[in-house]
Amino acid sequence: MLRLWLSRASPPYLLVRIHLKLCYPLAVLVLVDHFVWFQYFTRHYVPFGDIAAFFGICVWIVPFAYFISLSANDNALPLIGE
Repeated sequence: MLRLWLSRASPPYLLVRIHLKLCYPLAVLVLVDHFVWFQYFTRHYVPFGDIAAFFGICVWIVPFAYFISLSANDNALPLIGE
């Protein structure tokens, strides 16, 4: 669900404007997502290193990489002469 909002909230060429109406629900979803994971890890004991690795990879890096990959081919447009 977060990825759906992320793809809808980013305008063409990833010129993200904070005043877009879709950015506010996206920010709320990010906060809710973090809150849900914090609640899960407070109820189930997991060592801190495992929690930090999980947050680093699954909660932060993967969505960030997805966001970056949306613009990966923007600079690789086909040229007429080649």
